[in-house]
Amino acid sequence: MRKSKKSPILSASLAVNYLFLLTFAIYAVAALTRHYANSPAPAVYRAQPVAIHGVEGGKAKPASQPAKTRVLKGENGKPSKEQKDIVATACQARFKGVEASRCYLRLLAMTFRESGYDCATVGDNGRSRGCLQIQTKLHNISVEQAEDYTFAVNWTLDRLMATGYQKDPYAAIKSHNGAGASAIAYARAVRATAKEYEALGL
Repeated sequence: MRKSKKSPILSASLAVNYLFLLTFAIYAVAALTRHYANSPAPAVYRAQPVAIHGVEGGKAKPASQPAKTRVLKGENGKPSKEQKDIVATACQARFKGVEASRCYLRLLAMTFRESGYDCATVGDNGRSRGCLQIQTKLHNISVEQAEDYTFAVNWTLDRLMATGYQKDPYAAIKSHNGAGASAIAYARAVRATAKEYEALGL
């Protein structure tokens, strides 16, 4: 069988096509190289620190710097204006009229009997703290809470309410202090001091 010969015209056409494709590829590579050489470097995303309470610049504040509650203290065995305002606010939130006034006098009298209005007082061999001498470990509260007069007044009032204050205030006050003769004497002393305060118009 005779072998067919390729047409010289067809071979020349294929060569031209290959040459065109090669030239286009070289041009395309050169164009892309120039483009990326002149382009700025891509921006790199960096997360910015977020401002969060207690966190600065993405770093937490040291645990050794807690917010310190100002410890209140009366003068010469009398409550300060701020202490009186705290008790008045707590009692008015729970009672109206005469009962709010009685609550106010009793809580101030309890504070006087417990600490003389010095909220830095430490008693019971270190177990009791603050103006109302709350036993921190027994009641699972912090020293800072016990020394915070607003917290201590509201905590004490809630405890008194839970033990029948509305039915018999002085029985609840006695129970709050403990049991036995000392608790009875405490409740009587609170009653006497509250009457003194009422007479003075405190």
